Amino acid sequence: MIHPAYWKRRKACLGGLVMACTLVGPSSHAQSLSDQLAQATRPVPAVHSASPLPPDWKHGTFMQIYVRGYQDSNADGIGDLKGLTQRLDYLQSLGVSGLWLMPITRSQDQDHGYAVTDYRDIESDYGTLADFDELIQQAHQRGIGVIIDYVINHSGADHPLFESARSAPKSPHRDWYLWQKEVPAGWSIYGKNPWHEDEYGAYFAGFWDQMPDFNLRNPKVLAWHHDNLRFWLNRGVDGFRFDAVGNLVEDGPLAWEGHAENHVIMNGIKRLIEGYDNRFLICEAPGDSVGFAKPNSCGSSFAFGHNNRVVGAAMGDPAAAEKVAGYFVNAPLGLAGFASNHDAFAGQRLWDRVRGNEKRYRLAAATYILQQPAPPFVYYGEEFGMAGGAGLGGDHKLRTPMVWDNTQPFFGFSTSEPF
Repeated sequence: MIHPAYWKRRKACLGGLVMACTLVGPSSHAQSLSDQLAQATRPVPAVHSASPLPPDWKHGTFMQIYVRGYQDSNADGIGDLKGLTQRLDYLQSLGVSGLWLMPITRSQDQDHGYAVTDYRDIESDYGTLADFDELIQQAHQRGIGVIIDYVINHSGADHPLFESARSAPKSPHRDWYLWQKEVPAGWSIYGKNPWHEDEYGAYFAGFWDQMPDFNLRNPKVLAWHHDNLRFWLNRGVDGFRFDAVGNLVEDGPLAWEGHAENHVIMNGIKRLIEGYDNRFLICEAPGDSVGFAKPNSCGSSFAFGHNNRVVGAAMGDPAAAEKVAGYFVNAPLGLAGFASNHDAFAGQRLWDRVRGNEKRYRLAAATYILQQPAPPFVYYGEEFGMAGGAGLGGDHKLRTPMVWDNTQPFFGFSTSEPF
């Protein structure tokens, strides 16, 4: 939680375009907004090196990992990078060839990580950049690649770029985000108006008022995102999972999703990533999985909807079984199968969906892991039938600590009460 004094100081600072005003935020040191901006926007040239992984690493099975919920190494009840590194031998024993880490960059939400406040640093709960470098090195020694979540659609409201953008109408970063003079009528996204009133106008935030959308038609914004990607690629990251790529560009209240420009943006990023050796890119686009799996877009995306058919087939639905059998007759080869993930809209954990029936569970797993040409993604704990968190709802039910053994009270995840 951020101390109330910070918000009082922030309001005083942002009464005008005061680039030298010192803000004392969640970090332990004071830093001027201008220094934060300089650090956040420093250009990053490409540094190319040969990948230590075999060429076929990205054709194997990936494990999706919520670092906060995987393994605690320092007894604070929160999973971290060192804990994940300690479990690499286990992941290797499963035959996993890739890891997808949910957001590990600094964020203001202290939970899911999608409200990013620093695209070039590690969430303090998870460790340090040195810890991340060690994870990459240790994973590579075991032939395992690591891809990380990248949030291109929006930042956190506490990101210094948005702090600058909202500070004054003439801020040099004003057009890095989307603004109108006042909240427009006629908009509804997920049952709410996505425009939010602020001191100098209204900004667009489709998912949450604390996650303002970038103006991705601004070339400076895209160039900055490319710099951020190079920052991680230069450190040895093996690729990215891109969040919410169907929501990148908006054209009014009836065209806020699925714009053709989204594919152009992502194809440019695909070309950047392909400039590095042996890297991998996959996109999340529930509204257009097929479109983003094509070569002129991301080239690979999650097969949303197919996961439901796989479960239906395993549960004995003949129509679902027929659709599963014929899925890749016409579907792009870049569609990656999965059964469940961190989002409730994709369905509950597989064990819950098959109602604890082990035979149906194994059938569903075999179907999505063995059927498709793109790499399948297993959600952590799914390898042994982990259920959703009892007594929890929504996404929290899906993001509970990993069960490692039957050691009470915290089942090997931590020696302290979990988050």
